[in-house]
Amino acid sequence: MSTTYLTAAQVAAQLGEDVDNIRRRCARGQIPAKKLGHEWRITQADVDAFMRPDNAAVKSPRDRMSARQRRRAS
Repeated sequence: MSTTYLTAAQVAAQLGEDVDNIRRRCARGQIPAKKLGHEWRITQADVDAFMRPDNAAVKSPRDRMSARQRRRAS
Protein backbone atom coordinates (compact mmCIF):
# COMPACT_ATOMS: atom_id res chain seq x y z
CA MET A 1 0.00 0.00 0.00
CA SER A 2 1.59 3.27 -1.08
CA THR A 3 1.04 6.61 0.59
CA THR A 4 0.14 9.55 -1.61
CA TYR A 5 1.76 12.83 -0.69
CA LEU A 6 0.17 16.19 -1.47
CA THR A 7 2.01 19.45 -2.05
CA ALA A 8 1.37 22.51 0.10
CA ALA A 9 -0.45 24.07 -2.87
CA GLN A 10 -2.77 21.06 -3.16
CA VAL A 11 -3.52 21.15 0.57
CA ALA A 12 -4.12 24.92 0.43
CA ALA A 13 -6.62 24.45 -2.41
CA GLN A 14 -8.34 21.64 -0.51
CA LEU A 15 -8.65 23.70 2.69
CA GLY A 16 -9.31 27.04 1.03
CA GLU A 17 -6.26 28.64 2.63
CA ASP A 18 -3.24 30.51 1.36
CA VAL A 19 -0.31 28.28 0.38
CA ASP A 20 2.10 30.34 2.51
CA ASN A 21 -0.12 29.74 5.53
CA ILE A 22 0.04 25.98 4.92
CA ARG A 23 3.84 26.15 4.62
CA ARG A 24 4.06 28.07 7.92
CA ARG A 25 1.84 25.50 9.65
CA CYS A 26 4.08 22.71 8.34
CA ALA A 27 7.21 24.50 9.53
CA ARG A 28 5.67 25.00 13.00
CA GLY A 29 4.67 21.34 13.19
CA GLN A 30 0.93 22.10 13.27
CA ILE A 31 0.49 19.96 10.16
CA PRO A 32 2.70 16.84 10.10
CA ALA A 33 4.72 17.01 6.90
CA LYS A 34 8.01 16.03 5.30
CA LYS A 35 10.26 18.49 3.55
CA LEU A 36 11.79 17.27 0.31
CA GLY A 37 14.24 19.87 -0.91
CA HIS A 38 12.31 23.14 -0.75
CA GLU A 39 8.83 21.58 -0.92
CA TRP A 40 6.58 20.29 1.86
CA ARG A 41 4.77 16.98 1.33
CA ILE A 42 1.70 16.14 3.40
CA THR A 43 -0.32 12.92 3.47
CA GLN A 44 -4.10 13.04 3.08
CA ALA A 45 -4.41 11.27 6.44
CA ASP A 46 -2.45 14.10 8.10
CA VAL A 47 -4.68 16.71 6.43
CA ASP A 48 -7.77 14.86 7.69
CA ALA A 49 -6.31 14.69 11.21
CA PHE A 50 -5.47 18.40 11.09
CA MET A 51 -9.08 19.24 10.21
CA ARG A 52 -10.63 17.24 13.07
CA PRO A 53 -12.63 19.50 15.42
CA ASP A 54 -10.54 18.47 18.44
CA ASN A 55 -7.31 19.73 16.84
CA ALA A 56 -6.03 22.77 18.79
CA ALA A 57 -4.00 24.01 15.78
CA VAL A 58 -7.20 24.84 13.88
CA LYS A 59 -8.55 27.35 16.39
CA SER A 60 -9.48 30.76 15.05
CA PRO A 61 -7.03 33.66 15.45
CA ARG A 62 -9.34 35.23 18.07
CA ASP A 63 -9.13 32.07 20.16
CA ARG A 64 -5.32 32.31 20.07
CA MET A 65 -5.29 35.97 21.13
CA SER A 66 -4.04 36.80 24.61
CA ALA A 67 -6.38 38.47 27.09
CA ARG A 68 -4.54 41.76 26.55
CA GLN A 69 -5.00 41.54 22.77
CA ARG A 70 -8.71 40.78 23.21
CA ARG A 71 -9.17 43.84 25.46
CA ARG A 72 -7.45 46.06 22.89
CA ALA A 73 -9.62 44.63 20.07
CA SER A 74 -12.85 45.40 21.97
